[in-house]
Amino acid sequence: DESEVARPTNITLAVSPPRSRDRVRFLVEKAAELGVRRLVWVRLAHTEGRPPAQSKARAWAVAALEQSRGGWLMEIGQVNLADLDPDDLVVADPAGDSPVSIDRSTLLVGPEGGFSDDEIPGSAARMGLGPTVLRVETAAIAGVTLLAAHRHAPGN
Repeated sequence: DESEVARPTNITLAVSPPRSRDRVRFLVEKAAELGVRRLVWVRLAHTEGRPPAQSKARAWAVAALEQSRGGWLMEIGQVNLADLDPDDLVVADPAGDSPVSIDRSTLLVGPEGGFSDDEIPGSAARMGLGPTVLRVETAAIAGVTLLAAHRHAPGN
């Protein structure tokens, strides 16, 4: 008996890779478990980490998909910041708005050193993730969770 498994989210996570390989792996695994549709690595002015090899990231995503019993494998790639649609972009920002007011599907999480002044497009929304400054992978997971929860809330 075959059944169709709905895609859990339509969220694209654009993130500057953390320095630590362990933290990069954690980010890939948790994004896959949460049903992120697409994870793209973005190099920004303060980026210190490097994206993992495509084969390694895919293996981590497959293992996470199997563990979470998901039905859709997360796409993984690299993009330039200019390739992201600013009208669909929400930036993780400590001074940002509540996620309830945001209806966009691409989350941008900056590097450990933060964004440079000219990196955030003017039309991008800004979403706050709480009162503390979070590590890259924590901000990514919190942001995805908040966006997904808002989309699955009754009435949305």
